[in-house]
This record gives sequence, structure tokens and C-alpha cells, in this order.
Amino acid sequence: MTKLCSPEYKPCQSHRSLASKPTVSASHQQFSTAGFFHTESSPRDLFNFGTGWRFFKGSHPQGGELSLDDSQWEIINAPHCVELLPEDASGSINYQGEVWYRKHFDLSEGFSNKRIFINFEAIQGKSQIWINGQKVRENYEGFLGMVLDITEYVNVGSSNLICVMADNSDDSSFPAGKNQSELDFTYVGGMYRHVWLYTTTQTYITNANQVDEVAGGGIFVHFEKVSPQSATVNIKSHLANTDVQDCPLSLHTCLVDSQGSEITSTNTDVVLTSQQNLHVEQSITVDNPKLWHPDSPHLYWLECSLFNQAGEKVDEVRIRIGIRTIELRGEDGLYINGQAFEDKLIGVNRHQYHACVGTALSNNLHWYDVKKLRDAGMRVIRTAHYPQSPAFMDAADELGMLLLIPSIGWQFWNDSPQFVSQAKSNIRQKIRRDRNHPSVMAFEPALNETHQPESFLKDIYQIVHEEQPYSAIVPLDSYIEAQQYSDMVYAHPNQMRSNKLSAGDLEFDLFKGKASFTREWGDNVDDWNSHNSSSRVHRSWGEQAQIIQAMHYALGSGDGGHQYATSINTLYQTPRQHVGGTLWHGFDHQRGYHPEQFWGGIMDAFRQPKYAYELFCSQRNPLVVHPIAESDYHIAILHEMTPISPSDVIVCSNADQVRLTFCGVEVGTISVKNTTTGIPFKPAVFKNAYDFMTVKDKHRADLFEEACLIAEGLVDGEVVCREVKYPARRPTRIRLRLLDESTPIVADGSQLVTIVAEVTDESGNIKRLARNSITFTVLGEAELISTERMSSNPRLVEWGTAPAMIRTSLQAGEIRIQAKPSIEGVHSLIPDELVLHSKPSTHQLLAKEQREWLVDEKELREKTSQFSLAKRKKITELGDMTLRLKGVEAQQTECGETAE
Repeated sequence: MTKLCSPEYKPCQSHRSLASKPTVSASHQQFSTAGFFHTESSPRDLFNFGTGWRFFKGSHPQGGELSLDDSQWEIINAPHCVELLPEDASGSINYQGEVWYRKHFDLSEGFSNKRIFINFEAIQGKSQIWINGQKVRENYEGFLGMVLDITEYVNVGSSNLICVMADNSDDSSFPAGKNQSELDFTYVGGMYRHVWLYTTTQTYITNANQVDEVAGGGIFVHFEKVSPQSATVNIKSHLANTDVQDCPLSLHTCLVDSQGSEITSTNTDVVLTSQQNLHVEQSITVDNPKLWHPDSPHLYWLECSLFNQAGEKVDEVRIRIGIRTIELRGEDGLYINGQAFEDKLIGVNRHQYHACVGTALSNNLHWYDVKKLRDAGMRVIRTAHYPQSPAFMDAADELGMLLLIPSIGWQFWNDSPQFVSQAKSNIRQKIRRDRNHPSVMAFEPALNETHQPESFLKDIYQIVHEEQPYSAIVPLDSYIEAQQYSDMVYAHPNQMRSNKLSAGDLEFDLFKGKASFTREWGDNVDDWNSHNSSSRVHRSWGEQAQIIQAMHYALGSGDGGHQYATSINTLYQTPRQHVGGTLWHGFDHQRGYHPEQFWGGIMDAFRQPKYAYELFCSQRNPLVVHPIAESDYHIAILHEMTPISPSDVIVCSNADQVRLTFCGVEVGTISVKNTTTGIPFKPAVFKNAYDFMTVKDKHRADLFEEACLIAEGLVDGEVVCREVKYPARRPTRIRLRLLDESTPIVADGSQLVTIVAEVTDESGNIKRLARNSITFTVLGEAELISTERMSSNPRLVEWGTAPAMIRTSLQAGEIRIQAKPSIEGVHSLIPDELVLHSKPSTHQLLAKEQREWLVDEKELREKTSQFSLAKRKKITELGDMTLRLKGVEAQQTECGETAE
């Protein structure tokens, strides 16, 4: 007999922490454009150049020609993925080959006598750029982007055409070089990051990747004599004069705080002769600086403005900097701002891949990735295996996430001069692009897991120190040839152990006094071909699988861990010389050389958390209060109280102790704070704490509120955090929510927003074992990301949820997302509707044609009204059916169906 959930019953709310969480506002998500932050006072004009492109998938011999009729090509906006993919898209099922983009745009007379630049943040693979029928650039890398001065190729006062050919097919002549069918990630292809167009006067501050200057070009900032009392900020600015006459200039550089107040400034007068480029070096002293640190990531605005002899501003570049120093002191480990970093740097590797859209993430998705990892207490990310989006870098600066930036490459070497030259160029370009980010801890120059000549290692070590002469940290592999060309050695803790020592001894061999770091840990495959693993767990596999993954990451394989399995526990057992490690991997992602997606992430490809995510949250220091990310105490019950849930209950918390209560009876209290070396907070395992029959007894007796697990985190006997978990009973409804509730929704034609449909009982508890199919409808100023190949609409519910993605239009307004059961009946789920409102984009657009979302207001009102009526009818039916089914229950009882 099943007791129906009474509509009046509502369970107690679950509290992760008794402290308030920081409020995240739109001001916390500021993204650079074309390498700078645009201001209204700047003489530069800035345009979002990513809208209104015509797209063709395939080769086209006339793709760059003016005469081609592209009117039947699809109109798209960048970031753009060349195809939408299913969540599990591994095994090289993605398209490989050429794609073409063509954009028609007008330049008014207002563009006269200006320099005109296009900034492509990245185009995947090898690419060609054509302007008005003329090829102006070929590019042989897909992760760093390019800045083009197109002034001489465009027609001011008339129409123009720009064409882009992108080719993500296999090509061994440039890194990564390896065939995708043998590669551990995927080149999804296309114009997958943002595109910007901006103008300057004939005299301007250059972009670092626009010019080929060692440790120069653009703006280069470094710091000296950094302390809480004072800091020296050194600025080197590269100026260009393309005018026909000499130009006397004044370079005004000022430091501005986050509230907009000027802290200090300096001026330098200079005369640029016609067609001259030169660097201007300046220094400013900051009294009582607010230093950047992962736990207090304070940022300043640095504004470099050029004024002519008449005092008119002719250019301005605004960037964000954080005043800080990062050092590795051999056996003494990591120092930040002159102070020893007493904790371990624990984090993850991150591929830029996302479910459905591949690598074409919008800025808000990059920011959300960093935010969720910082919420989990992580302080470091390795950007495997390439430089990532500028938006990702901006988010890391703002949220206090240290970054290790690898080179483009994975298990492939080619002796050809072109390959070697491109690999070296990639190193210079990534440093020049990202050198001012306070989040960057180290640039990794070697090609990942690749046998490369010692001469190459020597050269690239020198390149990093040439491009970053003040504070370079070069991490390389632990093999002997690499050690002499590194400042930090990549190694697992067990690689550091002396062979003479017993397995449990904590002594370590020291790599010639150099600090070390574990770049990839946690993966636990049986062999490198099969890839069966206790760490690779799909979220839909449920409790037991997710628990095994979480416990492996915490302690290694087995109950007590394994001496050769690197885990949080073993990383914390190392001496200070071993700085920390990054888990492989933060998020599930697709790859080319295996038919199965990599499922070792602590979140899935949509960024839905697994139990392992809660495990990491429980390791953060509760006394560290972060200004943006979640901090304080955390508690999570790794159990769902289903009929088939395990008898043991595991609770993760960063309190001193955890107390567990089951169905009103206290199970016990376990100390979780580790007072010795090893994992800071051990998962609390309550043996034989859960029994479904006890839950059944409470439900039969209508004692629904007592049928729960209560976990409480204790410090000095006081409750500091608490979670209450109830078993889900009869599934009755769908509940829609935003996965990221903190991000403003912007109508820029490309922003992606993730929606989650949860199947719940009448009290809001998620039915983890539900197997419903959900159909989504999107109305208004957005579209659903869906194709038949994706199997995304309808989507099968897994582990209680079904995610969907939408893309905003170019028009601000109302967005309605509706979710209903794909197969409806008397007892089907109550549908739900989520109403959102997008706000206008602040960026100007430049395109002759734009993609349109045709929103019929009358049709929108009618469909909304129909949906509301259907939902109310379903709610009424549920109430009526609840009363009628009481008779079914009563008859079961009367007929003796009460036996255990």
C-alpha cells in the first residue's frame, strides 16, 4: 500500500550553511572585448562583430569571392558551433572539414581616417580570412585568435564583405597535429569564440598580438617591491603612429579602484614621428595597496590614455590588473605576495567543452565554470590542453583562481620546421595575450605528454623567460631531460618517494630543490585502451557509482586508500615543496579517440554536480570568507533515501564533527576534521544507518515529517551547518529552474542559458529514480538548442533531472520556457513554466543582415494562456485523484494488505 503525499505537507528546508552567501551581481561579471575593457570616454568605437554571418558547412571553391550568392546560407551569430552534438559525442562523430562564414557590412563615412581592426578570439584549426575578395590572412592555430588591421582592405562609405574559411580536419603540420581519432579531446570547429571590430585614430596603443615584439607590444605590467605597505607598478606601453606627420603626445596612465576613484597616475611626453612605433616605460607607486590573492582577489583598473598637443584624447586602453607576486622557493614551496601559502593548491583540469554546443560557450558559461569550481574551494585550474577564452581568463582574475596555461599539443611531435616554428610562436602569443592576468601562475611551454627534443625544451624555456622576464614559472615533466629546463616539476607524490622507503613512509626524494605539482591526478583506469575506471562515473548511474567516485578522489582506491593512487589525502601528505595538484577532470567532456565520453568530472557536461562536487566543497577552509564565491561551512548527505539506497550513509562536511539523525533517532557523531596530515576533512561514514523498512513504517503511519535524514555540522558543540533530506514519494510535477541563477540574461544573439527540469513529489523532493521524458517549448526572445541528432527534445530524465539549453535573441524581452511530460495521461506530471526577461546588450552591432526570431505577440499570448489552463486543469485533477485514490488505499488495508 502506498500513502499519497498530502498537499498540506511540506518538509523542512535544507541548509548547507547557517551563514549568508555572498550576492553575485552583474558587476561581478565584466568581460574584456578585443583585449581591453571599453569605456564611454574612449575614442575607440567598438562593435560586436559576431552577429549576422552567413554559414555554409562544407568546402566551397568560391567561398571568398564577392560574386558568390550566399542568400540561401543560414544566418548565425558567434560564438558558433558548426553542428549541435548529443551529450555523449565522443569517438570522432563530429564533423571534420571546411566550413565557410560570410558577413556583409557597411562602413559609414564616420570610419574615415580611422584604423579599423578585427579581433577574432579564436577560429578552430587552420583558417583563411578574405576581405572584399582578397585573401588577407592564413592562420595555423585554433586557440589564440588574431588581431587584423583591415584598414587598407575595406571601403569606407560603402558595402564590404568578410569571409572566413575554418578547417578543423586532421593536419600534422601544426600543433596539436595528432589525428582526432587518436586525440583525447575534440576540435569541434568553426568560429567558436567572439568576434569584435574596433577603431582607433591614426595614433594608438597597439595590441600585444598585433605586433611581433619580444616582451612588448600592447601594454605589459609587472610589479616590484610588493608589500601591504607599498608596491611599484611598472607599465610598458607600445605606441604606434600611422599618420603622415609627426605627433607630439602625452601618455597618461592612472590606477583606478573598483569604485572608479583614481589612486595614482603618471604622465610621459613623447614625440612619435610618422610611421614610428615605440615603447614607453612608466612606473607608479601605490601606497597601502590591496593585494590580489586567491582568497581576496582585489582588482584595479589601469587606464592608459593618449592625448595630443591640443589636450584631446586620441586613444585609451583600459585593462584590469591585480597587484601580486607569485614565487616558488624550492623546498619551501609557494609564496604569494611574499607570504608562505600554507595550504595546498587543489583544483582541476578544464576542457572548454560543453554539452550540445561543443566548444562554442558564451561568456556567461565560462564564468559559471570558474564560479562553481571556486565555490568548491578550489584555487587552481590547469587549462588542458590549450589557452582558453578571454572570458574564462577574466573570470579567473575576478574569482581568485590561479591558472596553469599549457601549450597547444598532446602526444605528438613533428620535426618539420613549420611545426616547430608554430609551436614556438604559440608560446609567445599565449604569453603576450595573457601576461597581465593576475590569475596566471605559470605558462606551461612543452607539448603535453610528448617526447620532444632536448633542444626544443631548452629553446622554449628560454622563450618563456624572454617573454616574461620578471616572474616566469616554467613547469615541465619530471623526466631527467626536462628537469633542467623547468622551474616547477610535474610529478605524482608516489614518484617522489624513495625506492628505499617503505610504502607508508612519507619521506620524499626532492627534485634538485625544485617545487613540484601534480598536473593530472584522480583518473583510475584499468588500462589505457579499455578505460574502465572507478573515477569515471556518469551522473545517471546513481548513488553507489557516485559514492565510489567521490571516495576515490578523497582517499584513493579502497577504504583506506592506495599508496599509488593520488588523491586529496595523498596530496595533503606531501611536504611544502609539493605545491598541490589538479584533478583530471572538472567536467565530463567528449574526446576523439574513445567511443565513450570522459565521465570523470565532478560535474557532468551540463555542469550538474555529482557527489564528488560536494566532496570538494567539504574540503574548503570554513574560516576563509571569499567576497564572491561561496565559502563558510558546508554539509552534504551523499544519500537519496530510495528503496535501493545503501545502508551506509556518507556525509561530507568541513565542520569539526558531523551528527546524523535518521527518522527521529540519533545515529551518532563522527569527528571529520583531520588533526594529522592528509585530507583536511574526512567523509563521515555512518555504518548501517539507513533502513528502508523504517521509512516505510513512518509513511504507513502518516509520519512523513519524521521520515528523513538530518546531518548537522558541529563546531565546539554548536550546529554551524545542516542538511535535511527526505525520500521522494509519488512523482507529481515538473519543476523548472535556471542552473545559474546569478547571471544576467543578455539579448546579444548568442548567450546560452541552461534550464533544468526536475521531477519532484508534491513537497518538492527530487525523484532521483524517475524515468520520465520531458518535452520543452521556448516562446519569446530565445530559441531552444535542439536537433533530432541531439535527442534533446524530448529529453529522458536522468538522476531526477532533464537539462535543456536556450540561446537569446537580439531583442530584449520576455522568454517563456515550458516543460511537460512527453506522454500525457491521467497520472502524468504537472507541467511547469519558467518566465525570464532578457536585458539589452550594451554593444553596438555591425552587419547588413541579422538573424531574426519571429515573435508573434498574439500567438505568444494564446500559447501561454493554453499552457496555463492545462497546468491548472492538471493540478485540479491531481487533487481530485488524490481523494479518489484514498479509497484504493483503504480497500488494500481492509483486504489485509498490511503484512511486512
